[in-house]
Amino acid sequence: MPFSEDMIQKTKDEYALPPLEQTGICPHCGAPILGRKMFGGWINQECECRRKARKEEERREAERIRRLMVERNKRESGIPPRQRECTLASFEEREGTGKALQAARRYIEAFSEMSSCGEGLLFAGPTGCGKTHLAAAIGNALLENGRRVVFKRVTDLYYELRRSFDGGNSEADIIAPCRQADLLILDDLGVDVPTPWARSVLQSLVDYRVNYYRPIVVTTNLRDEAALRGAVDSRTVDRLEGCCHRFVMAAPSYRRIRHDD
Repeated sequence: MPFSEDMIQKTKDEYALPPLEQTGICPHCGAPILGRKMFGGWINQECECRRKARKEEERREAERIRRLMVERNKRESGIPPRQRECTLASFEEREGTGKALQAARRYIEAFSEMSSCGEGLLFAGPTGCGKTHLAAAIGNALLENGRRVVFKRVTDLYYELRRSFDGGNSEADIIAPCRQADLLILDDLGVDVPTPWARSVLQSLVDYRVNYYRPIVVTTNLRDEAALRGAVDSRTVDRLEGCCHRFVMAAPSYRRIRHDD
């Protein structure tokens, strides 16, 4: 049975708030301060300047907390100090790098969309062509956006796994952040040939991230797919090729160009 108009009006009258009355003048902006007489006292509303001041204080506090979280994520990311300075703006575009640079820019801009599908990138090219710079620039930009990023040079990952037998961090402690990060960057894949056990751990890590739509960005010196399969294993390469857009960077080394100059 619907409520009658009389019942609605009676409820409104019974629970109506007291009228607003002027209780003073704001000493800062000169605007009237309005309030309601309730619970044996006056409950004042904020004037415009106090409302703006409170909003600004809340904004600053939210930004302070955001910066603390960003800095914590940066410390935990594993991006080396030198690569923390890498940005797309500081990347020296040369012949053979344009498509990779464009892909990196697009990836940052569309990360939410692309990561939801588990899409990643694979940069292949010779030493010094800028592939690690692009990967680190992507990581740094996403960290600034509040994302969790883990950067692992694959050689270092293998070393950490070997040390787990000698009292270092356990395999689970090493792999867990790599599994859970919003983005995992695997740098220099294929430089070292892993032991069968380390190879199986890497395969399991890649499988996990692919299966749960968690993106990976990979860099490798091995432009030839057959060479990469020989250095890693066919299953891992198949999984990476299936989820990563591949870009071959044919540019000469930064260091060689600067030396020649």
